[in-house]
Amino acid sequence: MKLRFKHINKILKNFLKSHSKNITQEGTNDRWVTSVQNNLGLDFLCNVRRVHLELVILCRNTTTIFGTPLAFTTISFFVHIVFSLYWQYLELIRANFDIYEIMLSIVITSIWIVPFCLSFLSVNYICKETVNEWRQTGVILNKSELESIGTEFQTEIRNFSAQVQRNNLKFSPCGFFDLNFYFVRDFTAAVATYLVIMLQNYPD
Repeated sequence: MKLRFKHINKILKNFLKSHSKNITQEGTNDRWVTSVQNNLGLDFLCNVRRVHLELVILCRNTTTIFGTPLAFTTISFFVHIVFSLYWQYLELIRANFDIYEIMLSIVITSIWIVPFCLSFLSVNYICKETVNEWRQTGVILNKSELESIGTEFQTEIRNFSAQVQRNNLKFSPCGFFDLNFYFVRDFTAAVATYLVIMLQNYPD
């Protein structure tokens, strides 16, 4: 989805830039040619707006389909990493613990935790970049609206911009949390908090 939004932004930017040049170019006094160009440009802009909306709807449907598995996977990952680190702490404070057992315990714990961390970070990164590309469409439209001269184009660009504002895009599995780097930060803080609480309650 990120690549599709990025491709739309590139096409939209190039189209609006070329349209702005055509309007300001001298020697375009042929009204028929100008009318045909405007009609083709409006049709193209309408198609881009429709495709953009379809992508937003597709992202929402994807979140709905995979929302429950993502939510349960995140919860299970949270429980898994907290108890894995807690178990690692208990192993390290055992009596008569040599360096070989310490290294083996760290390697086993890392084998369990690292794949979960990589998948967790990759999912949040992809969702964050997709939302950024979606926001970039609104930035391009807001800049182009001031540069457009044609009234019909201004109306279509305003409609496109209003569509982007009304159809907010976010990846929120079951509505519990939004997948982005802020969630990664809060998730890490929650893991650290629960781990500290468990360690403080551990009997001496």
